[in-house]
Amino acid sequence: MSERYEPTDRTEVKRLPKRGVYARDEIAAILDEGFVCHVGFAVDGQPFVIPTGYARLGESLYLHGSAASRMIRSLADGIDVCVTVTLVDGFVLARSAFHHSLNYRSVVVFGRARPVSDPREKLDALRALTNHLVPGRWDEVRAPNPRELKGTTVLELPIEEASAKVRTGPPKDDGDDLSWPVWAGVVPLVTTPGDPSKPYESKTLELAAKTWNGESWKLGGANVWTAITYDAVTNLLLFGTSTTGEDVGDFTGTKSSGSRLFANCIVAVDASSVVGRRFASASTVPLASRAQAVI
Repeated sequence: MSERYEPTDRTEVKRLPKRGVYARDEIAAILDEGFVCHVGFAVDGQPFVIPTGYARLGESLYLHGSAASRMIRSLADGIDVCVTVTLVDGFVLARSAFHHSLNYRSVVVFGRARPVSDPREKLDALRALTNHLVPGRWDEVRAPNPRELKGTTVLELPIEEASAKVRTGPPKDDGDDLSWPVWAGVVPLVTTPGDPSKPYESKTLELAAKTWNGESWKLGGANVWTAITYDAVTNLLLFGTSTTGEDVGDFTGTKSSGSRLFANCIVAVDASSVVGRRFASASTVPLASRAQAVI
């Protein structure tokens, strides 16, 4: 086997070709360091780019998902697919706006995927997908049962047509800008796992957790038990929450010895403070009735 992938019309790096990388070991290293790939494909002329997890085993990339997934079903039919993985190593801050950039390592893989039908290969792929997140995790957890295996489709994409593109080094300032009175250089970026022994994601969560019995808050928090409503006048998101874990009681909390902040209540969240699925701040109004609140 050659030590490099031969460039094709689709994989040859044409813009800044000196940044192109075709060595198999370098491409494998980038794939092994990443966790999320973006899968590009088209159905009936409509393009899609879907982020998902992956794992590499030798010269193959493995993807998985629900058997009902549009992406999985489409790829299983053998359509052309483009899979990309990108690692950002630093912000490149120049003395001019034009020369700002990123230090990065990226891989592009073209090909057609096939559904994995062999039970042994399917388990090997699922093991690789699990261990790619946390090495050795597969041996610590319950293996998939027949129902879960039936509902999961695994796809194999041969790494046959691939290339990488890499930028390293400092900013490339124009000579006339070198005297511009501003700092220039590279701000390194490193992906580092957090410490799971430090569970509080925010001061708000820490405050809430201290009002619940024991550590029942770790079992999932208070579920939202009614529709979320947006009040355009106050710019608030309003929703009701239930109890949780070992501290389960009725809506009035008669079995609770603490206030269980953010449980058994209506939560009002400033809509402008919502980022993704996390809330920056919240205030609560305890429920006075066992009936589901109508907002």
